[in-house]
Amino acid sequence: MGRVVSVTLGGGLGSRLYPITKFRAKPAAPIGGNLRLIDVPLSNWFNSYIGEDKTMIVLTQARSRTLVDHIEENWMPFVGTSPRIKIKIIPASEEGERFRYEGTADAVERNKDFIMGLRPTLVDILAGDHLTRMNYAEQHELFYSMGADLLIVGRVSPVNSVINKSGVIDVTQGMYAKGFVEKPKSERYAPQIPGKDGYCMESLGIYTFNPDVLATVLEQDRNIPGSSHDFGKDIIPRMIKDGYKVAVMPFEGYWNDVGALHDYFDVNMMLASRTPEFNLYDPNWPFYAAPSRLPVAKINSSYVDSSVGNGSIISDSEVTGSIVGESVHIESSRIDGSILLGRSYISPGAEIGPRVIIDKGNYIPSMRIGRDLDEDEHNGFYVDRKHKLTVVLKDHFAFNYV
Repeated sequence: MGRVVSVTLGGGLGSRLYPITKFRAKPAAPIGGNLRLIDVPLSNWFNSYIGEDKTMIVLTQARSRTLVDHIEENWMPFVGTSPRIKIKIIPASEEGERFRYEGTADAVERNKDFIMGLRPTLVDILAGDHLTRMNYAEQHELFYSMGADLLIVGRVSPVNSVINKSGVIDVTQGMYAKGFVEKPKSERYAPQIPGKDGYCMESLGIYTFNPDVLATVLEQDRNIPGSSHDFGKDIIPRMIKDGYKVAVMPFEGYWNDVGALHDYFDVNMMLASRTPEFNLYDPNWPFYAAPSRLPVAKINSSYVDSSVGNGSIISDSEVTGSIVGESVHIESSRIDGSILLGRSYISPGAEIGPRVIIDKGNYIPSMRIGRDLDEDEHNGFYVDRKHKLTVVLKDHFAFNYV
């Protein structure tokens, strides 16, 4: 087999994940203690297609500096200088909140010449913010066996769970697409799976294309007035209408697009639990984080039932059901059901949680956070009242950390 090219979309503003995305792109959001969201699709890519030539192209947009630095400093040295494995970052030009890319398809089309110049045998379109364990080689096998021009990865979902959220594929019994509805506004517009009332085939936004077909449909889309240049809204429905063979691969494993702030919090709490639904510790399918140059965590005279990152010191404290990132010092404090993203100091007497996120670079004084939303708001913290979440923004209590 020739070279497989994977294009990972680096995301837009990530406004639903604000304020975590105030200073970083969504795929650069920390997760699970020492990973970033982008590490998940990159790990899946690295673990897939063993023995094949492969190139990963990451297309970045908003607030991409942290994301670019992370990939350049950690992933590029990790894959090494092998001519068979390559990573390329292509940033979009950016001016304030105006981007060069108008939609997902536009992002790929604008880089089409570079992609096709690699002479790929297949092109995968991936997202940089999905939490899942997926062997992309399996969808390639199905792509060929079904004689597809495009293969979409989907999952069986209750119809009421996809409204205004996800694309829905109208499938035949043989798992070919006969229609596609992007984010249906009501259950009436969401096609159901034959023989499974109340259930639909939700698109996961992961695609495998025949390269020649991809180049053709992107070129056509560019010249269509009024197109939003999006795969779900424009490209896929038009391909089905024009008679292209669009196959569907039902996925049965864990998948989460970590959409909103409360989703981000809940996913991290799941990862911190004793028996998480999604396991980051499978030795047969590892997820690779940035290599740490810090010493192991040190815990002194404390009760800790949490995930704790390297370089952290917890002394005379109680830390339960939480995620503590790297280089967090906690002294004589109580932390419950919260996320400390890293590089912070928690003063003696502080009580944090439940449902608190403390972003990096904070010197938290002796105070309560998360017990009274009115008090949190008065103290200048970001409060999501609907989901009872409090976020201490990055560098809110800034200090020079050594």
